Amino acid sequence: MNQPRPIRPLEAVLARLEGVRRCGQTRFVARCPNHEDRAPSLSVRELPDGTVLLKDFAGCEIAAIVEAIDLRLSDLFVPRTLLSPAKPPRPLNGPQAIRDGLQRLLDREEAERGFRPAMQTRHIREARATLARVHHLGFQSVSMAWWETEPHASDPAWTACVSRALEVQAFVCGVDPGFVRELASRSPIVATKILNNAASLLRSITTEAA
Repeated sequence: MNQPRPIRPLEAVLARLEGVRRCGQTRFVARCPNHEDRAPSLSVRELPDGTVLLKDFAGCEIAAIVEAIDLRLSDLFVPRTLLSPAKPPRPLNGPQAIRDGLQRLLDREEAERGFRPAMQTRHIREARATLARVHHLGFQSVSMAWWETEPHASDPAWTACVSRALEVQAFVCGVDPGFVRELASRSPIVATKILNNAASLLRSITTEAA
């Protein structure tokens, strides 16, 4: 017996809105359900991982909007049961070969992007996997939060920069910082943006201090 197709968060949101109009491949506008909206002021965007971002340019809070269409904030995210199980990230440890591999990865990405990215657990995983494959070694997986990146994980300044980057992104999107933090824990795209912004802020602070 065929199981019913799960409803995407975007479908659930659009089905409850009025005056929906597509303005891009993953972008829509509609009338905000939380106030008398003659001209559509609500922006609806679907991220690559299925998460829905809402922004009302008239100023309505996201929580009030989803409540007005009988949804919850959690309904804007793809349920974890429908996501592919993520492999736990690995911390930076082990022989110098891992650190050398990490530097090569970051150098390569810096050459491609034009700026040096913040070191993330995906870099650590790739370096450890290469070392394990070449030397036939095994490493035990250890979970880390997405913002706990080396070499700044234990640096209070890094934690402060991440918090500031979250606040700035939340202000730009018109949502709470907690919503952005939860979104970043589910979306590598958002996490990368936050970490890169935090790394830039940390570099500017370090430069000023010097």
